[in-house]
Amino acid sequence: MTTNHVEADFNVHSISNTLFMCSLYIVLGTVAMIANLLNILIFLTHRDLRTNHVFFIALDFGEMINGLSYVLTGIGRGTHALRGDYDRPITVHECFFQKFWPIPLILGTEIPALMTLLQSAERVIAVEKPSAYNQLFSADRKKMWIGGMAMVQIWLLFGIVMHENRFQLILSTAAASSWHNQRVNADKHCAIISSTAGFFSTFHFIFIVMAYMLSFCSLYTIHHFSQRRKSEEGIIMVSRNTKADHQLTVFLVMTAMDIVLVTIPGVVMLGAKWQYFAPNDLTVALTYSTTGFISLVHIFINYYFNELFRKQVQYWKSKALRQTKTTSVHTRSFATRSSAKREHSNATAMF
Repeated sequence: MTTNHVEADFNVHSISNTLFMCSLYIVLGTVAMIANLLNILIFLTHRDLRTNHVFFIALDFGEMINGLSYVLTGIGRGTHALRGDYDRPITVHECFFQKFWPIPLILGTEIPALMTLLQSAERVIAVEKPSAYNQLFSADRKKMWIGGMAMVQIWLLFGIVMHENRFQLILSTAAASSWHNQRVNADKHCAIISSTAGFFSTFHFIFIVMAYMLSFCSLYTIHHFSQRRKSEEGIIMVSRNTKADHQLTVFLVMTAMDIVLVTIPGVVMLGAKWQYFAPNDLTVALTYSTTGFISLVHIFINYYFNELFRKQVQYWKSKALRQTKTTSVHTRSFATRSSAKREHSNATAMF
């Protein structure tokens, strides 16, 4: 009888580190979901923002799933830590198909990466081929593009293996790589590297980083040549192209920040996967949480670089303040009337 080798990707001997990680994930995930929900509401409540930033809304939805994945991961791992069975072995198959947080972890990083690629393609065409932009990215076409990205994501997650040798399916899927995978993990961390085959988790983290890097490089190249072309021709554009250039700059800054934030956890996870080191839960908490900050980065970038977004935020802020003042006035008025009634009642009782 043979015994499967137990792989220890993480150092989970400190319960305090584990509980800190779980608490951080729950708090960060909640804040990220609220930030993305606010972002989406700001876009949806203004016609121009809603029409011109459909891809941003889809991106924020993906980031909201990422925030949810943090909350679910914190709850799941924390539950096992409090039960005392967090450091007990579990197979890859059991992690993926029996635990509720590996799938959201995958979706929460892959959906934003796919949407970032789609957004960068849109920005490139808006600057370089403005005549073709309306045809390729009309309101209906944008919905079709988003639907296409959703189909790609579903296939990446749940596609069917069509050959016994999974390594021949480089576009392999998470579920297929985990199905009946009896590799044994030393603990119930059930991270992406513990819930899928090695080739898929490697593909996942490299794909995430490369998606953002490819987007940044293409956007920077287009931005550079666009500025150079305008300088050589001596043209100052005040038309649609100026607006496209501004949006390109905003997305360029956003993507540059995203590269840093997604690379850090990728390096740590792949280093752990291929046994270069075994990070403890404190290290995992601090490094993997960086992708959760993407939501906060996006809302600040949108606020400072997008004038229309900023005006809409200020509109809702002033409306909320007016509502608060009105409520406060009504409360004071009600309290004054109640006090007057009590005084009148007391005076009547004396006579």
